Amino acid sequence: MTVSWPSQKDLLAWVENDLNNWGRWGTDDQKGTLNHLSAEKTLEALALVSEGTTVSCARPVEFKAAVDVPRPPQHFMVSAGDTYRKGESH
Repeated sequence: MTVSWPSQKDLLAWVENDLNNWGRWGTDDQKGTLNHLSAEKTLEALALVSEGTTVSCARPVEFKAAVDVPRPPQHFMVSAGDTYRKGESH
């Protein structure tokens, strides 16, 4: 099964255009879409949970060079974590 991901350019255009809320709550608003959150809304959302499956909200990062990714990010590990024990500093 092949998964087809949108290009970085298409993804950013979607975020910038379709998900833009600038000015929705006034020019001096600091909370943005957090204006939607309330204790009541949190309880409503909690009532919708049926499976407990987690879903990532992370944006996919392309590590291969491409036309729209001329300088892909590099990932370096500082520590593998295999020697860590409780109370031990890195």
